[in-house]
Amino acid sequence: MKNKFSVSRRHFLHGLGATCFLPRLNAMPASAGPSKRICAMFHPFGVSLPLGIGKRQRGNKEELKKWQWFPEKPGRLDQLKLADSFKSLEEVKDQFSILGGLSHPQCRWMAHSMGDIYLTGAAYTQARYNHQSMDQVAADHLGKSTRLKSLVLSAGGTVGVRKRIMTLSWDGSGNPIPAINSPRNAFEMLFVGNAKISKEDQLKRLYNQKKIVDVILQDYKSLQRKLGKQDLAKMDEYLTAVNELETKIMKIEKFSNKALPKVDRTVDDYKHLKECAPEEYYDMMYDLIYLAFETNQTNVASFMIGSEESGDLMAYFSARQVKGNIHKFTHTNKFEQLGLWDQFLLARFRTFLDKMSKSRGEHGSLLDNTIVLHGCATSTLHWCEHYPTIIAGGKNLGYKHGHYHEFPSSVPFSNLFVSMLDSAGVPIKKYHDSTGRIE
Repeated sequence: MKNKFSVSRRHFLHGLGATCFLPRLNAMPASAGPSKRICAMFHPFGVSLPLGIGKRQRGNKEELKKWQWFPEKPGRLDQLKLADSFKSLEEVKDQFSILGGLSHPQCRWMAHSMGDIYLTGAAYTQARYNHQSMDQVAADHLGKSTRLKSLVLSAGGTVGVRKRIMTLSWDGSGNPIPAINSPRNAFEMLFVGNAKISKEDQLKRLYNQKKIVDVILQDYKSLQRKLGKQDLAKMDEYLTAVNELETKIMKIEKFSNKALPKVDRTVDDYKHLKECAPEEYYDMMYDLIYLAFETNQTNVASFMIGSEESGDLMAYFSARQVKGNIHKFTHTNKFEQLGLWDQFLLARFRTFLDKMSKSRGEHGSLLDNTIVLHGCATSTLHWCEHYPTIIAGGKNLGYKHGHYHEFPSSVPFSNLFVSMLDSAGVPIKKYHDSTGRIE
């Protein structure tokens, strides 16, 4: 209709005297298309598999069969009996798929270091140790128009140490990106800002850093022909750092006059870590990812639900939730306790899916335009194969759900990354050891 009411985002906020990020309203003019998003979550120590899986069958434990995480055979989820672990997801089987059989072939022997390489698949034997993670490949492309390139969260926080890393995300030089583990701190970064550091001060610091790097680059250009392979590799890391620095400068300049998003929450809605019950903590972290997507602050997020380090928040929360240490439960075959923990994690995941699916706009829901990866890099104890994997969302990106798919062990997990990136519009044909796409 010609007289249909239409209002621009800028006009909508004219009375506020600022251009803010807001959830897109149906009354606003249609955009060229929906923002495509990628979100990845990881948890450690495998899942409850009393019957075993693949090459590691345990025999018939009928009394514990209800906690067997993987379905009995491939097929439609509405025709399969799912484990009690999936109780919270019974009503939304059309929103997700279960994948089995996948793994990182070069990383099948390091049971307690899988968080380091979950989104990279890097071999531990290589000199450089790690490379850019899948989510950051996505962020390079999908994060060009958003204030934040990506949102990096974890229950451990910061970086951790090699083989006990506390972040899923690795930059273009193969360095770990510090994660935020405090819901309050994450909320302040997203919606409050740091009053102690002005935009001008941030730019000044970055410009000073760039001046130093520019001097190094001038010397590099004159010496380039004389450098050996190792020196060229080191300088390649410098060049990557320069590109990332310039991107940061452009982002701060672009968004310096734009107010932070307004949401119907305050920092007081997010408790201090010591005050959080397990379900409160994970619900708050999922809420922050949802809000970051809803307000168009970023199109990429990663969340390490727990690390392989036994002293992080997940260890504390699991002790409260299922009365024990998840890692020790895997060693002592406490399948019911492991199953109850799986059930808890998937119930929290359901709250995230609900928020994403209920947030609807001109191009469908947030979930329809977001590919969500949720999983682990060990199945049974110390066995880094047959990753327990859930893929959700992405309806508008070509994903059809409601099935359990089982793949040969020869198919690398990186094939899933290529499929996710390609579906999200990231121009890519190969990632690390990938051999193709997963259709």
